[in-house]
Amino acid sequence: PDAEIIAIDVAAPMLRYGHARAKSLGVNDVVFQQADATRTGLESGSFDAVLTYILFHEVPSRLFDPIVAEIARLLRPGGTFTI
Repeated sequence: PDAEIIAIDVAAPMLRYGHARAKSLGVNDVVFQQADATRTGLESGSFDAVLTYILFHEVPSRLFDPIVAEIARLLRPGGTFTI
């Protein structure tokens, strides 16, 4: 209940959809942010968990390593990455 949730996507329409969906479910405490998964601009070591959904299905394989490196940069020691 005390979690801070940040949802990122490179596509503004997906963020609008996610925001509308969350609002329709009464979820008002998610931050939606447009960002490239290889360069989020978020603080290093600031996440306990990162979850991706359909991300690797949607991006070219040449971006897999840069995305995983960005996720590793974002995670605190002992953090989890779930695909």
